[in-house]
Amino acid sequence: DLDYHQGNLYHRGRQVTLVFMDFNNDVLIKMEKDQPLTALRQAIKDDLVVNPRGMEPAGAKGLFEAVTDSLRGQLQETTVSRTPWTRQLYERATTGPRGERITDLVSWTRDNWDRLVLKPVQGYSGEGIYIGFKSEDPDTDLNEALKAGNYIVQDLVPLQLWAEESPWLFPEDQRVGLQSWQTDFRCLITDAGLIGFLGRFGGIPTNVGAGGGTQALAILPGAAPPAEVVDQLNTAICKVPYSILEEIREEVNSQAVAMGHTYLLGPIKTAWRPRLLNEAQVEQLRLYCVNLWADAVQLTSWWRAGQLDDFVHLKAEEEAIARTAPWTGQPALMASDGLFSFGCHPKE
Repeated sequence: DLDYHQGNLYHRGRQVTLVFMDFNNDVLIKMEKDQPLTALRQAIKDDLVVNPRGMEPAGAKGLFEAVTDSLRGQLQETTVSRTPWTRQLYERATTGPRGERITDLVSWTRDNWDRLVLKPVQGYSGEGIYIGFKSEDPDTDLNEALKAGNYIVQDLVPLQLWAEESPWLFPEDQRVGLQSWQTDFRCLITDAGLIGFLGRFGGIPTNVGAGGGTQALAILPGAAPPAEVVDQLNTAICKVPYSILEEIREEVNSQAVAMGHTYLLGPIKTAWRPRLLNEAQVEQLRLYCVNLWADAVQLTSWWRAGQLDDFVHLKAEEEAIARTAPWTGQPALMASDGLFSFGCHPKE
């Protein structure tokens, strides 16, 4: 629906001055198998398209190895400490999560399978992820990842630290009770710093495409302990009769369908209470986001200079697009996915 006219970009007759493209360059190339995206490519050249496409090199998962290894001394401490240990997966020697010497990463991965996760460098909706302790056939999964290539092996963040209990309806028993969910909290960041949040919950992973849902977020004043308020909310909701909550759930699902808050065949599930954090924790997140933005600018600069070729492996077509109008720190939007605990995780 995009076209150029007299040097300007238009969408269905309306002039466009900014495009947010919520997919990476590999997806753009796949789409072009059906039809050329000439106007979109020109918009990239004209620097009208912002993240995440513009930051694809700095967002490549292979860079997590550099952050947790060779470049850790040149990046912000908040970035390094909140990035799980990561290595590109192939037969090699390296260092482990605690600095120990690994002579054969593939063998080490097999021996430590239950505490690791394998992820494709490029991927979406939890596709292609192998979670060690959930695997029914570790050897097959590991071999599939090695065969596909361009995978990372990553330390699994302790499940307890990103889990929370939340009220849920159990239709088989017609009762309301607590359900333990894994949570996901991401910061939305621009050149102005932290501008917003997004919360998800579900299984592992929490991606909506893998059956996860969304969760509202609420901020408590000062340093108010979120765990105490969570307990109060959980108790209050669980006291509401099942029939009333079921009626509310039906209304929520109806509204979700009307608003397009759906995935595949039905409404995206939503949590019964918000996830809580306090203002003191928000201030810590503000610092984290300012530092992360600075590190992203620095990493992209190193990539343009060819200093990250060992960590960023883009196909020639994808790299050509990325270099058409490389990001240099101008206003844009990025997201930091995080498995945080704000003190509300289960104590056991």
